[in-house]
Amino acid sequence: MLPPCSARRARTLYLATPDKFTAAGVTLPAASSVTLSGVKVALGARVVIDPSFGVGLAAWRAKLPTPGAVRLQRSATLLLMGDLTGLRIESLELSGCLVMKLCKGANVTLRKVRVSNGGWSFKELADGSSPDEALAIRGYQPARHAQRELIFDEPGDYVIEDEEAEGGSCALL
Repeated sequence: MLPPCSARRARTLYLATPDKFTAAGVTLPAASSVTLSGVKVALGARVVIDPSFGVGLAAWRAKLPTPGAVRLQRSATLLLMGDLTGLRIESLELSGCLVMKLCKGANVTLRKVRVSNGGWSFKELADGSSPDEALAIRGYQPARHAQRELIFDEPGDYVIEDEEAEGGSCALL
């Protein structure tokens, strides 16, 4: 997911996308300060989005038409991968982890999506405990407790609208 880098550099990379969300009108909770392997790091929602989501603020605003209806908790992880040219997020409440993958030609609207699960967290590494250089330099590794996956590997038009309880439905239009 990230290149080998320190925890501070990783946080800088994670901040780029939330800053774009904020510029598009989405309100995100403030990051909290934690110490990982002796380094103080501000951690907030982790958001990683493929560049195909859009270039420029106008493109992001078009894909987030109701930014007030997009809410991510401080500990949320949102991964949007693949060809995101057809993705539109109207309403999303995320407390945990959501992973989405779209193929070329998949037009997906998140009309009313609610995700609440154990999500992902960071597990601090003891000095020298990881043979993986990328993890050793960062000082932590992701702990993947739970995630919701929405995979669209066939072209088509999809609308995701959860019912009051999580589960929801997916319609192929």
